[in-house]
Amino acid sequence: MDAIRGMNEHSDQVMSELACFEGAACRLFAASLRYPDQERIEALVEAAGDLLQEAESLAAFAFYPAWNQALQALQSLAGAGHEIAAKEYVNLFLVPGSSLCPPYASHYLDYSGPGGGLISAMIERVYVVSGLVLSPTLGDLPDHVSVELEFVSHLCRREVEAWQRDDSPEAALAFLEQRFQFLDRHMNLWLPRFARAVLAAAMPGTKLRESNPVVHPEHVRMPELGTDLRLLQGTGTDGFYAVLAESAATFLHHERDLLKLRLKLFKAHVSSRGDIRRWGKSRAD
Repeated sequence: MDAIRGMNEHSDQVMSELACFEGAACRLFAASLRYPDQERIEALVEAAGDLLQEAESLAAFAFYPAWNQALQALQSLAGAGHEIAAKEYVNLFLVPGSSLCPPYASHYLDYSGPGGGLISAMIERVYVVSGLVLSPTLGDLPDHVSVELEFVSHLCRREVEAWQRDDSPEAALAFLEQRFQFLDRHMNLWLPRFARAVLAAAMPGTKLRESNPVVHPEHVRMPELGTDLRLLQGTGTDGFYAVLAESAATFLHHERDLLKLRLKLFKAHVSSRGDIRRWGKSRAD
């Protein structure tokens, strides 16, 4: 993480390390929002413990409180936590009822109404254009929150590979831009609503800000960070997914802003140098 502190050096190493961390974070959020069997939870708890040891190196970033909160929530599941998480997962995401919070973008964005399939089909097309085909054994739709997070992580990996090839800054920029657009035009439009719905289900009586399932960019408001697991005890759920969904939404909100800044720095550098291939060599000039 040390190289992350040197972002002002405008080096390909810094950009690569940022993308590597962001990819790992999205993979962690993706795994955390899948069904919590014992093996998965044990792996997540162990990973969270390791990552917490390095978390303070990220304290200067706006996403740090959300990231730290997610890691602590995962750590809280040590022991028999998978049983608690499994019960909450079923109640929130699988069983029809007043507490159901579908983890699908189409439920919050689809102009044809929940289950209409427009958004899901569009997102699958994005994957195909990017060279990805969903596995028949996946068992979920293209717009499931975990699938979308895995796609963001995939773009991070492709960007890292491009940065590691000295002659491929154009490819790295393309993946950086694609990731920004996916967050800016899609995920950040529905994930905050999903997070608020989970919080409302965990704390009965909490009202959503919007009643219209179609969310436009100017109407999106981030959930206030700071949900405490202790405040959610005894509400019919232990609140793990309320904290996790809120953390993921807030993390990606700040991630989008950071991507925008990096694109601006990248393009300004290229404009001043006149050759994109010189980006990674700026410190040697």
